[in-house]
Amino acid sequence: MLLRRVALPAAIFLVTLAIVTSWTIPGDAGRFAPALASLGQNGGIALLWWVGAAGLGLWIDRRWLRAGGEAGDGLGEARERWWRVAAALPMGAAALLSITHALGSLGLLTAAGGVLNWLPIAVGLYLLVRILRDDFGAGPVDRAAEASVWTDTVAPALAAALAALYAAAAASAPEWLWSSEFGGYDAVSYHLELPKEWITAGGAIGPVEGNVYSALPSFVEATFMQLILMRGSIVEGALVCQYWAMGAALATAAATAQLAARVAGDAARPIAGLVLLSLPWALVTGSLAYNDLAPCLFLAGAWLVIERGAGGHDAVDAPSRASRPLDMRHAAALALLAAAAVGAKPTAFLFVALPLLAIVILRRGARVLRLAPLVVAVALAVLSPWLVRNLVAYGNPLFPFAHGVFGNGPWTTEQFTVFAAGHGPDRALADRPALLWSQWLAHGLGAPPAQGEPWFPQWGILPIAGLLGLLLELASDARRRGVAAAALAAIAIALLGWMLATHLKSRFLLPTAVPLALGAAFLAQRAARATQPVVAPLVAALFIPLPFLVYWREPARVFPSQPDTPLAAPAAFIGGAGFRTGEVAARDLAMASTNDERAAILAQAPTAYFINFALSKEARILAVGHATPFYFARPVAWNTVWDRGALDRVADEAPGTPEAWGPRLAALGFTHVLINPTMLARWQASGWLNPQLAPERWIGVFVRANRAIATADGSIIVEIAPAPAPASSAAAPREAAPSSAETEAPQEAAPRPTS
Repeated sequence: MLLRRVALPAAIFLVTLAIVTSWTIPGDAGRFAPALASLGQNGGIALLWWVGAAGLGLWIDRRWLRAGGEAGDGLGEARERWWRVAAALPMGAAALLSITHALGSLGLLTAAGGVLNWLPIAVGLYLLVRILRDDFGAGPVDRAAEASVWTDTVAPALAAALAALYAAAAASAPEWLWSSEFGGYDAVSYHLELPKEWITAGGAIGPVEGNVYSALPSFVEATFMQLILMRGSIVEGALVCQYWAMGAALATAAATAQLAARVAGDAARPIAGLVLLSLPWALVTGSLAYNDLAPCLFLAGAWLVIERGAGGHDAVDAPSRASRPLDMRHAAALALLAAAAVGAKPTAFLFVALPLLAIVILRRGARVLRLAPLVVAVALAVLSPWLVRNLVAYGNPLFPFAHGVFGNGPWTTEQFTVFAAGHGPDRALADRPALLWSQWLAHGLGAPPAQGEPWFPQWGILPIAGLLGLLLELASDARRRGVAAAALAAIAIALLGWMLATHLKSRFLLPTAVPLALGAAFLAQRAARATQPVVAPLVAALFIPLPFLVYWREPARVFPSQPDTPLAAPAAFIGGAGFRTGEVAARDLAMASTNDERAAILAQAPTAYFINFALSKEARILAVGHATPFYFARPVAWNTVWDRGALDRVADEAPGTPEAWGPRLAALGFTHVLINPTMLARWQASGWLNPQLAPERWIGVFVRANRAIATADGSIIVEIAPAPAPASSAAAPREAAPSSAETEAPQEAAPRPTS
């Protein structure tokens, strides 16, 4: 039995990984071996983090929550022992994120030779081993437990296939997958860039000049810094972070599955887990260094805390409202989970914290409100490192929010206005319900709401199936009516928050996948009563293929080298970080024997090659319009569109005279300027750009007053006159015609920032 349960999923995983890593460019034999090597080396480090989190979660469960006298969960039964680990993961992850963030805020992750960086994980590993030995080594084995080919064989095999897909996507170098995220724009502009800059600056988490996103709580980015330090390489560490996101997806699916078992019985467990794991949005955010899945994990975990103690092993047999009010221990646990969700992604206040408030009131009664002071106190304690460092740096603990209450800090009122416009609704209130339809219920169907926006079904049929299942239970099943009402209330609050306070993008609704997965499980159970033999194949046919199809069509973007045909080669950049850093171009140039070969190599070289290899070590570079410097191995001054950088200040001092900006920049110590006209044009069209930096107003004059020495990826590298020419290298950068770079048309729609 054990061999079948382990060997078959392992075989399915390897076969699926071999298949999906063969989807690459013509002539490539496949990327199976690099993917497997990356999974072992980089994925192994991420696995250590999640195993440590499981240990911390089990300890909190054993010493804190169960010390409150909660009714047993039947955890002595063999079928429940390992699901207890799944239930503990959200609490452990919340604790580990919070501890890491606090240590990083104090600059301790790099202290004592990095010992403190490893210590929380090591403690979690120790606790896990001890608890497994003490609690899992004995106890009755329920051999009569419900079993079937579906639960014992098919569901684990499908989960293994999906896990292989996640592993292949997570092995891809950042900036290739995914089209909906413009190659992971947010990852290389701040989710990964911030940890890189914190490490370079000495290891303390805090505000970074020119990057307003460093003012956010950054719980996940702190963990990314921890993982990068564990890996010992910034570029390779990015893959560890992507595997961490994969772990977050698997943990969220497992916690949601356990929640479904709690409220709907064991038969609902595999349906809910597979439905969530097969959601394309989960695949996208679960294979990029993003923070989106952490709030989903904490929502599922907090809901589990709310449901526990309802009486009996199966909450289906419990009343719709728990038999006793929430105690202080469970309230503190909820506060930790909600605060960690907000610390991971501030919009989780709308999508996790407020929905949890509705769920706990509907499931435990309004008496829980008496514990509000405790919940607020715990949440403030968890978030205090962020609040304190922002107060010290900006005079505003919530910067860049609430400036009307706490003050503007270093920003102008105009900057706050632009930031709010870029991160808030850009449609009239009356138009937002229709946009909700296209971004959620019917996402990817019909024409895209914005021209050039990547458009394919990232939600599949989950919203329809989930809502239908919840509404049917609300109308007809008295035992589950309370759960269905709580799920629908959570969804309604999230949708309202999305329409009123976000920039109306589909990905922000991802936390609704947790209650929707419960609804889909309810619907499948209802169908199984009449047509049980076909339910499992139907679920597999409707949900499982979609993420494979989404991956198969990637990256589905138009590139300058292929203006007529989108390139679809999702596995092409597994093991491809060297192409992004310019190392491959530098190596090929060193081996080239003719000028034609060198010219061909330079024509395809990325911007990072010129920054990392072609310019002299003494060069000091200012990037304007280039907000994704993750692959630059040397310091580059840059800023987001919301911040104001060196060129903004120079333009303010000498408005309307771009020919005079070069000497002023040289006086500040800069020798070169990297200009991305395409991105500046996009920011200008969106209304975010400083008007003085509108491309047509300054780039042509500035380039002519100085000297363009190279172009790459549509960007221009300009040597400031009269700075010395760059030192010679393996091959000189190609000469650029400024006019062609200045008039290059955008190849993709402008990325939308996240918050």
